[in-house]
Amino acid sequence: MVLKALQYNLPVNDIEFDMLYPKHIQKLSNIHWTSIDVARKASIFLVNKPNVKVLDIGSGVGKFCIVGALTTLGNFYGVEQRNEFVDITKKIILENRISNFKTLHSNIIDINFLDYDSFYFFNSFYENIDETRVIDHNARISTNCYTEYRDYMYQQLSFAPIGTRLATYYSLYSEIPPCYKIIETHFNNHLVFWIKDKALDW
Repeated sequence: MVLKALQYNLPVNDIEFDMLYPKHIQKLSNIHWTSIDVARKASIFLVNKPNVKVLDIGSGVGKFCIVGALTTLGNFYGVEQRNEFVDITKKIILENRISNFKTLHSNIIDINFLDYDSFYFFNSFYENIDETRVIDHNARISTNCYTEYRDYMYQQLSFAPIGTRLATYYSLYSEIPPCYKIIETHFNNHLVFWIKDKALDW
């Protein structure tokens, strides 16, 4: 019923949505999963035409992508390195027949951004440098790890075509190449919409 309500643009609160997940996943929602309101807003910006391929960089249990897939005409892809999260997401996709969302069990450094059109980033690398935001024992507290992921994303975004759309949430401006221009901000400037408007001079 919750997902049907989303499809018909009816009000859905996060507590109702999060009941799709096991209890230990629900407890992570306030800090680690994108709220429905933010996901709806970002998805509308990222999917500026039908069949746009949106990549969620560090998709967790797929909440952002599920909302986007059910409320837009885009195709959503979530890259996630935790096998448990991928399995949980696949179960929801299968049970609810969500055809325009695919979860990818992979590390971000193995993903070619040129395979996608738009990107969503909810600072998924931050848990590598902040012990208070660690999801589980699988996270490596390592500045080198954070830097490796950040630099790879920065490089890949730099190579993307002019016109590429990016939405960031609670992320640092320094993580985004200067060839991207801020178009709008929302939710007290925590949700930022960017468009690549020039080539990056290396």
